[in-house]
Amino acid sequence: MNGAPLTTQYHPYAFAAEDDLAVCYPRESYRTTTILFVQAMLKNERWRYSYYRKCYMHKLRRLVIYAPVKDGQIDEDQIERIVSSSPFWSFQIKRWGHPSGRNVLAVLGVA
Repeated sequence: MNGAPLTTQYHPYAFAAEDDLAVCYPRESYRTTTILFVQAMLKNERWRYSYYRKCYMHKLRRLVIYAPVKDGQIDEDQIERIVSSSPFWSFQIKRWGHPSGRNVLAVLGVA
């Protein structure tokens, strides 16, 4: 893979991808704020795959992302409060709105 590892992009639309990245689909339907939270948490882990520690699929499958949980489920209300408290959220919501359909997260830098 050429480029920075675990560079994540949120794509609420159809897109073409190369063969050296992972396209992640949620197993359940999640709010846009939850998908963006996961994106931010993945970007937080980039340091683990710098230099000679390339991120391969087997490493990505083992990656654990911590999120607020309530009653054994992802607490999307808490995540929405966290994400929407960002000073840039008002700009992001204008850009993306609340897309319908399947949310997609492309993870670049996976071999």
